[in-house]
Amino acid sequence: MGSRIFLAAVEPSTLTIESVGDAVRQRWPEVDLYRRDHNGERRLGFMAPVDGSLIDCVFFEGQQFVTADLGEPGAAFLEWFQRLAPETVPWVVFTEQWTDPVPVPARATAQQLLNAAHWPDTGSQPDPATPQRPAPV
Repeated sequence: MGSRIFLAAVEPSTLTIESVGDAVRQRWPEVDLYRRDHNGERRLGFMAPVDGSLIDCVFFEGQQFVTADLGEPGAAFLEWFQRLAPETVPWVVFTEQWTDPVPVPARATAQQLLNAAHWPDTGSQPDPATPQRPAPV
C-alpha cells in the first residue's frame, strides 16, 4: 500500500457499512467486500477497479471517512464516493503528508480532490474554487 488520500465528512452523514456496500456492489458487482469491526469501529474494505487500476479503499463508518490510494484513479473513486452522501454534507481532504484538512466542495471533481491533497499537477491548472495551502518550507 502506498500513499493514501482521506476524504472525511465534517458533519455526520447517512452513510453506513450497508449503504456503502450496496453502492459498491451495484457499481462493481465483481468486487469482494471485507467487513471488519475493530474496537467498536465498523470498517468496510474493498479493491475498486477504476481506470484500469485496483484502488485499495476502506470506509470507516463511525468517523465517516474513506481512504483510497493517492493518485488519479483514487481521486476518481472519491469523486464517485462523495455522491453517495447528501449534497449538503461538507467534506475535507488530507493525506499522510498533508495532515491539515482542506475543505472541498460537496461534489468535488477528482482534480479538485487532488489539488486539495497537493498531488503533483497532471498538466492542468489548479481549480481556483479549491482552497490551496502554501507549499511547505
